[in-house]
Amino acid sequence: MKTLTQATARDLMTSPVITLPQDATISEALALFEDEGISGVPVVDEAGHVVGVLSQDDVARDEHLRKDRLETGRDWPFGEPDENLENQERELLAREDYSPETLGRDTVSDWMNPRLIAVAPATPLKAVCEVLRREGIHRVLVMERRRLKGIITSSDIVAWLAEHA
Repeated sequence: MKTLTQATARDLMTSPVITLPQDATISEALALFEDEGISGVPVVDEAGHVVGVLSQDDVARDEHLRKDRLETGRDWPFGEPDENLENQERELLAREDYSPETLGRDTVSDWMNPRLIAVAPATPLKAVCEVLRREGIHRVLVMERRRLKGIITSSDIVAWLAEHA
């Protein structure tokens, strides 16, 4: 049994990885999330190359905008919500992640995050955790020579630690 300092991405990763084709619909993605009990997946092109990642957060964020359900609670990013809500919404929409170009589209490739964050199979567990923390993400791809080998989620790390630490 490997110790905490010996564990690598290969020891923690889930493989094979559930993926979605880039032309899948958001409805198909949500059904997959529910059926598989997952919250995100890599998105692949016709050749099987990873072109992005889609998470429930990506879908939820756009759904709030598409259905005019912007939340205005305590954590509102532009000060307290007030009668100036229209200006605040305009400022929010100006942010890259909330651009109006994403509204009204329903394919995975339109809603996914195209930024790939990956580690190699031999990456030590500590370095995997540092990537997750630094990037503020809950899953990291495990890739070797640009090929998807596995995926590690924060839940995978907790489960491994519960069993091995």
